Amino acid sequence: MATATAPVGWPFLVAAGRRRDYTILLAPDFLVAELDHGVLERVAQPDGEDGRPTTVDTRTDGGRPLSLVYATHRLTDADADGDSRDEHGRPLRLIYGYATRDGRVVEPAAADLGRAREEALRAYRSFLADEEGASVAGTGPFRLASRVEAPVDLRAAAVPAGTGRRVGLLATLVAAVVLVLFAVGATLLSGRPQQPPSPCASVASPAPDRSPAASGSPSCPASARP
Repeated sequence: MATATAPVGWPFLVAAGRRRDYTILLAPDFLVAELDHGVLERVAQPDGEDGRPTTVDTRTDGGRPLSLVYATHRLTDADADGDSRDEHGRPLRLIYGYATRDGRVVEPAAADLGRAREEALRAYRSFLADEEGASVAGTGPFRLASRVEAPVDLRAAAVPAGTGRRVGLLATLVAAVVLVLFAVGATLLSGRPQQPPSPCASVASPAPDRSPAASGSPSCPASARP
């Protein structure tokens, strides 16, 4: 079922420079304001096939559910306004896309990825001009052409149906087994014959100033002595 209002998305960009490793360059403005954009760098990974969209449902460190659509773009010299390789000769790649909090993206639209790519390229050229001074820039929303389903509770979706019942049944079975083992152990211990105490065990040590005969303690019979 589609959302009642038109869903919106925010462009984002994760990229490496000629010297710097992959880092977040663009992120939704509401995530930048709360410093809650780290999930983009963890989730968005470069793909060997340029332009192929990947959709991921995730949750930020602050608990915000997001649906991400991203793709990889290998830069050309024209894109980079110069050399499109890093200082080690490796080709530069952008991981660009858009994020929405209006639900799960089930059919990404090429137009939405194209808009995100345009904004990503503009930001990336500025980044190459000053890699060390670059920081995360916030992006504003735009109306999505992608088909988005109603919001999904990711916590509920992560637990398969019936898991709670299976866990409860397992706990009951474990408790029953423990009780049976305890009862069997107690029965075996109660049926074990008790050894009578040795008559020598009750012999108390004589006091320093008293003889064993005067202590009143029973003495071991000769047959019981070693």
